[in-house]
Amino acid sequence: MKTGAEGVAGLCVWHITPTGPALIPPTSHGEFFTNDCYVILNATSHHREVFFWLGSSSAVDDHGAAQLSAFELDECLGGGTILRREVQAHETPNFCAAFGGRLTYLLGGLRDGAQHSPVDCSQPVLRLLRVKGQRRCRVVEVAAEASSLSAGDVYILDTGRALFQWSGAGASKKERTRALELCSRLREERAAFPQSMPVEHILLAQDGPHSPNIARFWRALGCDAPQAIKPATADDDEATIAALSDEP
Repeated sequence: MKTGAEGVAGLCVWHITPTGPALIPPTSHGEFFTNDCYVILNATSHHREVFFWLGSSSAVDDHGAAQLSAFELDECLGGGTILRREVQAHETPNFCAAFGGRLTYLLGGLRDGAQHSPVDCSQPVLRLLRVKGQRRCRVVEVAAEASSLSAGDVYILDTGRALFQWSGAGASKKERTRALELCSRLREERAAFPQSMPVEHILLAQDGPHSPNIARFWRALGCDAPQAIKPATADDDEATIAALSDEP
């Protein structure tokens, strides 16, 4: 594994691809496609850690490639590196700390044509991001439909030109704050595109149930306002990735 990371302090992330590990830009650090696997180097002046991360829907062959790449990276760095295996939604505290606790899980992966690059607003976009968690607040892409909404969480509906922030009645201050931070970062990234237009950030909780903006939100989801929203659920989804967690 040729990394160019020798002697480098800081964070490096590689996306496992059919042709080998591909370094991703710092703007995508903390974002992981659930169908894929990654290798991460966190290096300081005192120690080095190498993680290999397995997405919830990733293939067994990719697990092996990620593990092999992690061992090769350790060899490139002269050995003695702490190696850690990470499973989506069950990450270790050290892994979370490397990304400042800000993890985002995106649907799909390389086989679906997914790439680690800012959203191009000139192309059609529709995705729904759920912000959830008290102890570890994570962002997870879910199906862009009203049935995905829960009263206990915050959601960002991303249409490219607009970011609708919808907060359930039971959403916490931490979740709302994390959603605000994410919307701010997305707007900054898109402002860097040539001839880009301003991206709206719309706080629906402040608009009232009959405002034009909430009507736009439901239209974007392809439905009318539902009669009821699912009740809040526990922060930790224990159903996620049980099979991966049982691997040796």
